[in-house]
Amino acid sequence: MKIALVANAIIENYEIIHSKLQEYDYLIAVDNGLEHLHKMKLTPSLIVGDFDSVDTHLLKQYSYVNTLKFSVDKNETDLELAILEALKKRATKITGFCCLGKRIDHEMANLILLSKYTNILNFENERETLFVKKESFSFPVKKGQTVSFFPFLSLVENISSKGLQWNIVNKTLSENFVSISNVCVEEKVELNFSSGNLLMIIQLI
Repeated sequence: MKIALVANAIIENYEIIHSKLQEYDYLIAVDNGLEHLHKMKLTPSLIVGDFDSVDTHLLKQYSYVNTLKFSVDKNETDLELAILEALKKRATKITGFCCLGKRIDHEMANLILLSKYTNILNFENERETLFVKKESFSFPVKKGQTVSFFPFLSLVENISSKGLQWNIVNKTLSENFVSISNVCVEEKVELNFSSGNLLMIIQLI
């Protein structure tokens, strides 16, 4: 099951996000992400959060939707609680929308979740998709797409790539070396590295 989480950060183009959400089997509104879904006239399958930011009148309009309310005094963020609920439903893919671009502290906490839930969680907006990998992998692309790679919470050791205009050859991603706006020249990109957390951003076409 493909599950989308809609959080409370910025949406620049509701039409694009609405179209993307049609691809998912199950929608979880994360606290005031409910307002975004309401504006797109989409009904969530589940509402999760401590509801410290959602309008109470709006919440009442969706009283018929399954809702999980948590205490404000908790260890997990609302987004992580939504991820855990998605995992309980045996999600095969979890995509977070509206997770970046508002409060910087929330944004950093959300990025750390990408590292915690690798291989199943990614973030997406109108233009880009982001995810973290901890081992070598390959992925399909379109020629001309741009991709960027960053070390996240650790160095990325001995990384090499295939399928890029500027291939990386046995480098270490660090504060001294990152790969920004590299261009895909094949229909598949391969990345091999020995250790580390690789944060990847793919520009969508």
